[in-house]
Amino acid sequence: MIRALIFDLDDTLYPEHEFVASGYRAVAEHLSTLCDVREEEIEQTMMALWTQEGRRNVLPAILNYCRCEGTRMEELVRVYRQHKPRIPLFAGYDKLLREFRSAYRLGIITDGMPLVQRAKCAALGLEGIVDSIICTWEYGREKEKPNPYSFCLQMACLQVEPEEALFIGDDWEKDCLGAHGVGMRCVQVQSPLFRHCGRRTEEADFVVDSLFNLPEVLRKLEDRNEAA
Repeated sequence: MIRALIFDLDDTLYPEHEFVASGYRAVAEHLSTLCDVREEEIEQTMMALWTQEGRRNVLPAILNYCRCEGTRMEELVRVYRQHKPRIPLFAGYDKLLREFRSAYRLGIITDGMPLVQRAKCAALGLEGIVDSIICTWEYGREKEKPNPYSFCLQMACLQVEPEEALFIGDDWEKDCLGAHGVGMRCVQVQSPLFRHCGRRTEEADFVVDSLFNLPEVLRKLEDRNEAA
């Protein structure tokens, strides 16, 4: 019997590109106070750079574009990482998660800088919905998924055994392999938008388009338990 649902964060509960865009808005606002370029122009340029060249090149390129003397890359990185995110959950997920909470214990396991990931959770209102949030990097970057440490820790926090927990995430390698490594089943959320991006699904027990398909998965698992 499933007693706990454990979720990945980025691109599972909210669209990660919204956080990137939120960070770029914060950087644009900051840079506009230091140079003679409008905030809107800086933001639009950063978004175009992101689309054309990828995230890694955006901050160095915008610093060169604005020609802000005395402004260092580290300053822009700090603004990006420490800004208060303006991000939404996927539409309808707030209500759905609250419905899940009435029947299951809920947890989150997320990789990345803890300061950033916890700021995302706060902005999304998740701290008031789920029972436990684990940021893997708080225990060392080597503990990020699929390392079993955070999966075992979350099960201990939620007081469930592997067969009583279901992990839900978008990344087959981090989420599915990590969950299976500790004996937990995994649901891979693969939005139709990503169906042609080569994301592997063979390690998932179930593949769904969104969390709105999760109740059907849970019913199937209950039916299997009753038939066993």
